Amino acid sequence: MQECEKELREVAEKLLAEKKVDLIIGYEEGSLPIRTRTIFIREADETKKLVWNSRCENSLCPYLKTAKGKVGIVAKGCDIRSIIGLIKEKQVKREDVFIIAVPCSGIIDRKKIEDILDGRELSGGVESDSQIVLKGEEFEEKVDKDNVMHASCKSCRYRNPLLYDTLIGKEVSQGEGEEYSDLEEFASKPDDERWAYLKNEAVRCIRCYACRNVCPACYCPQCFVDQSLPTWFSRTLTPRIPSSSI
Repeated sequence: MQECEKELREVAEKLLAEKKVDLIIGYEEGSLPIRTRTIFIREADETKKLVWNSRCENSLCPYLKTAKGKVGIVAKGCDIRSIIGLIKEKQVKREDVFIIAVPCSGIIDRKKIEDILDGRELSGGVESDSQIVLKGEEFEEKVDKDNVMHASCKSCRYRNPLLYDTLIGKEVSQGEGEEYSDLEEFASKPDDERWAYLKNEAVRCIRCYACRNVCPACYCPQCFVDQSLPTWFSRTLTPRIPSSSI
């Protein structure tokens, strides 16, 4: 992983130094433990801030729509599928994007980390190729990354990028298991059982709009959740008054 990170920084530095790109969009360490955040780099000497690990979860593709000039973007296999979609729908030009592809063995699920912590406060973490060491006050716990990986990553067929201008590191093994086994199981259930499940999921919505913010394309002039004609659903939660109180 450290070798991959080193190569990524060298490639990004060279691209900026040789003015092959005007901007690099990638990841840097976040302010919270085991978190990363987006970084925009225009100067070659800033590329040392770039990181690559199993915590680089957020897609950087939506930034391509508003970025100016030739843009270098660090991308996983799933991100590149989004880039391909943007190119096909003529939202970005292929010649304006330099894809710095990195094979991905999976992204960790922070909810699984929280379950392991069980209320303990995390102050730091150290990651290797196969493990994450969680550190806090009076505890240090080693966790196998396979046990905290996103379920979708385990069956991912696109860990190795489909399209790129330069490839960082070596290709990795593809995911195992049936990609849509959970959907097939859901589809096999009776209609009333499927409807009851969807209602139960929808009623928990608090309008945080996280589902909108993770849209892999995000280029519509107006998102459907903001439309008023037609109104797909209320922008705010409607208080539910028990019928017994009326």
